[in-house]
Amino acid sequence: MMSNDGDENQRTLRSFDHLRVGLALFDPSDTLVYCNEHFRFIYRSLQELDDVVGLKFEDILKILVANGEIAGSLVVEAPHRWIKDRLKTHRAKVGVTTERLTDGRWIDIKERLLPDGGVIGYWADATERVRYQLRLESAMDCMADGFAAWNQAGQLDMFNAKFAERFSSKNGPPRHGQPYADVVTGLAHSGFLKLNEAPEEWIRRRLDECRMPAAQGFLEYEDDRYFIVNQKRTLEGSIVTTLTDVTELKEQQRELIYRGQSLQRANAELEMAKAILEQQGQELVAMAEDIDLARQELARQKRDLEILESREHAILENIPDAMVVLDGEGRVEAFNPKAEDVFGYAKDEILGGPVERWLRHELGGTFVERLGSAVCRDTPCEMMALHRDATTTAVEVAASASEVAGRRFLVLTVRDISHRKAAEETLRRSHDMLDERVRERTAALVQEIAHHKRTLDNFRRAKEEAELANRTKTEFLANMSHELRTPLNAIIGFSDVILHATFGRLENPRYEEYLGNIQESGQHLLALINDILDVSTIEAGKLELHPEAVDPEKLVEETLRLVRPRAEKGQVVLASHVASGMRPFPADRRRLKQILVNLLTNAVKFTPAGGQVSLDVGRDGIGRVQITVVDTGIGMDDTGIAKALTPFGQVASALTRSHEGTGLGLPLTKGLVEAHGGTMEIASVPGGGTTVTVRLPVSDAAAAPR
Repeated sequence: MMSNDGDENQRTLRSFDHLRVGLALFDPSDTLVYCNEHFRFIYRSLQELDDVVGLKFEDILKILVANGEIAGSLVVEAPHRWIKDRLKTHRAKVGVTTERLTDGRWIDIKERLLPDGGVIGYWADATERVRYQLRLESAMDCMADGFAAWNQAGQLDMFNAKFAERFSSKNGPPRHGQPYADVVTGLAHSGFLKLNEAPEEWIRRRLDECRMPAAQGFLEYEDDRYFIVNQKRTLEGSIVTTLTDVTELKEQQRELIYRGQSLQRANAELEMAKAILEQQGQELVAMAEDIDLARQELARQKRDLEILESREHAILENIPDAMVVLDGEGRVEAFNPKAEDVFGYAKDEILGGPVERWLRHELGGTFVERLGSAVCRDTPCEMMALHRDATTTAVEVAASASEVAGRRFLVLTVRDISHRKAAEETLRRSHDMLDERVRERTAALVQEIAHHKRTLDNFRRAKEEAELANRTKTEFLANMSHELRTPLNAIIGFSDVILHATFGRLENPRYEEYLGNIQESGQHLLALINDILDVSTIEAGKLELHPEAVDPEKLVEETLRLVRPRAEKGQVVLASHVASGMRPFPADRRRLKQILVNLLTNAVKFTPAGGQVSLDVGRDGIGRVQITVVDTGIGMDDTGIAKALTPFGQVASALTRSHEGTGLGLPLTKGLVEAHGGTMEIASVPGGGTTVTVRLPVSDAAAAPR
C-alpha cells in the first residue's frame, strides 16, 4: 500500500498538470525526472513520445531541432552551436531565454540551478507579449524623433533607429541591456560630438541628470546637426529619452541673431550721422526685405508644424486600439474613432465626461489613482466597457501617465478582448472534457488490470505488508509525537513566563502580541500532536484506561464549560440534558471527557451561526450508558461518514475548508469508545444535521484497562 505521504505527493504532482505553464525538473545528471502535461503540450514532437521522463535535456533539444520545432537562422545554419548555447543558459545559476517556435509562438523559459546540482524550470507562452513589443518597436521606428526607454536598473530596454544612429560609439550602435553609463561614456569618446568641456565632466553631468525627475540637454555634432535631449523618469522608476532634431531651428536662430545685430548697427549709424540718412534708408529697405523673408520662413515653419500635427492626428485616428486621454480629474480630453466603436458614443458626446461612466472596474481606490499606479502599466487590467446600447464588452486597459506644461494626463489604451475571452472559455471547456475522458479511461484501465492480477496469494501478502506498514507508521508517529512534545512544552512554558512578565515586563508591547501568538500556536500544535499520539497509541493497542466512578452531571458541566466559548463565538446555541436518577458509572474520566469534548467541538465547528447543538446522557433499553450529540449543521452522506471516520480524512466542503483540523477527531473518539468496550454510531443527512450516539457498558469488564 502507498503511504499517506505518497498519496499526497502524487496528488500534488497531478495538480501541476492543470497549470497553464510547463514545469520540468532535471536531476544533477541533467536527466528529466518530472514534467507536467503542459510541458509536453508546448512541443508537438514531445506529445508523440510515450514518455519523456528519463531523457537527457540535450536529447530533448536534439528531438526539437530534428522535428523542426525551433525557429531561427542559427538553428537552421548551425544547430549544434544553438544546442551548445542553449545548454549554457540551462545550466546557469538563473537562466532566462525567449524561444521562438516554427508555428509562430514565442515561449518564455526561466530556469534555476538547484543546490543539489539539478535544474527546475517553467515554460510560459509569451506570444502576445512579444507581438505587442514588436508592434511597439515598429511604432517607435516610425517616429520622427529618436526614442529610448531604460528600465529601473538603468539598462537600455528599447530604442528606435534614430536614437541608435545618434547615440552610437566607436564600438557601434547601443545594445539592448547596455547600462546608461556605458552608452553615455561611449558617445562622449566617440568623436562625433562637439564638446566644450572635458569628456569626463560632460559624462558626470549626464549621469547627474539621469537621477533627476526630468532634464533637458543639448547635443551638437561634428556634422553640424543639433539635437535637444529630453529625459523623464516615470512613476515606476524607468527613464524615457527623446531626441529631437532642431538643426533647422538653430540655423534660423543664428540668422535672426545676425539680422538683429545688423539692425542694431543700423540704428547706431542713424544716430551718429544723419548725413548718411539716405544711405541708411536704403539699408533699412533692404532689412525690411530681409524681415519679410523671415516672416515667410516663419509661415513655412507654421505650415510644417501643422503638417506634423496632422500626421500625428492621422496616426491616432488609425490606431487599431481605442485610445482615451484623461486629465488629472479623470475626465476625457481625447477620444479616437476606435474608442467611438467600442463605447458607441461620438467624440462630442463623451468629451469632458468622467471615464467611470463607460469603464467598469474592481480596483481599489479612485479610478485615476489606480490606473496611474503601476497596476495597469506593468500588466494591462481587465475591465468591462459599457456600450451606449447598455451592453458590456470585456476589454484590456493599459495606462501611461505623462505631464505637459505642468498638467498631468493619463493615456489609456483599450483593447476589445471579448473574442479572446470566448476562445479561452471554449479552450477551458475542451480541456475539462479531455481531462474527464482521461480520468474515465484511466479508471477503466485500473479496473481491468486489477481484475487480471487479483489473486488470493497476492491479496494475503498485500494485507500482511499493509499491517506491517501500519504498525511501523503507528510506532513512528508515537515516537515522533513524544519527541515533539518535549520542545513544544518548553516553548509554551517559556513563552508563558515571558508573557506574564515573571522576570520583568517587555518594553515593546508588540512583543507581548507576538508571544501570545507563539503560545496560542504552540498550544494548538501540542493539541494536534496529542491527538496523533492518542491515535497511534490506540492503533498500537497500548492505550491504558484508568477507570473510576464518574458523576454524569458533573462531567457534562465540566465539558460544556470547555466548549461554550467556541459555541458563543460561532453563535451556536448549546443545550444539555442528563436523565434523572443517573448514578455514577465506572469509566476513565479523562478519556470520557475527551470523547464528549471532541463530539461537541466537532458539532459546533460544522454548525452555521444560529444553529443548535444538544447533549443528552441517559441509559438505553438494556441498561448501557447512552450519550447522544445532535446538531443542526451541514450533515454528510454515507461516503462522507466513512471518510470522516478514517484517520486524517475530512469531508470536502466550503465550511470544512474554512476551519482548521487534522481529521483525527472522530477516529480518535471512536477508538476511545471502543477501548471502553462501547460502540459509536453516526446518522447524518446532507443539509439536515448529524446525530452521534455512543453506548458504553457498565460492567467491570468494560472498565478494565485495555
